[in-house]
Amino acid sequence: NLRDTVPSFRVSSGSLNLDMEIEGGFSEGAHRLLGGPNLGKTPFALNCVDTFLDMVPEGRAVWCKAEGRFSAKNMGRARHPFVYKGEDWKPGTILIFKNNIYEAWIDMMRDLVGNNPTNCRYAFVTDSLNNMILRNDQAKATDEASRVAGAPMLTSQMFQRMGQALNEMGHIAFFLSQVTAEIKLTAYDKTPPRQ
Repeated sequence: NLRDTVPSFRVSSGSLNLDMEIEGGFSEGAHRLLGGPNLGKTPFALNCVDTFLDMVPEGRAVWCKAEGRFSAKNMGRARHPFVYKGEDWKPGTILIFKNNIYEAWIDMMRDLVGNNPTNCRYAFVTDSLNNMILRNDQAKATDEASRVAGAPMLTSQMFQRMGQALNEMGHIAFFLSQVTAEIKLTAYDKTPPRQ
């Protein structure tokens, strides 16, 4: 248990007001960042990862690029280098993991957290849960029925599978997802909006 051997941390959000509300910043564990499209979830998470790498000795980050897009503008904002190969992944760098298969991402996170002989601390970013797909659904033809695996279900599963381990072992994860909306057919529909 890393928590027994290294101090805990708080990662600043970059906003003094938000940091005050969350007791000084994001602590170890799993955090969901939810918002509409193009509202700044990716640069917000990148700032948190940069802050984590600034303050955690020997820290490393993994960015799961599930959407297949990560703009050059956003990447240019990073204070730490991105790498694309495991052999180039050193402390203080961000490994880009191009993947949208849910099980592959969870398995990678579990392996890094569970098989960690150097006691490295990790920051994980899933960008975004909306583009994750279950392995079995990926293999199906488009005309075959597939199980609905939306962001809320995958978020719940990720928190169940990784939340406790991340917290107890001293790692942090940010799961980005977009707000989903209901289309109202009439202005008088009283159905509450989905999130």
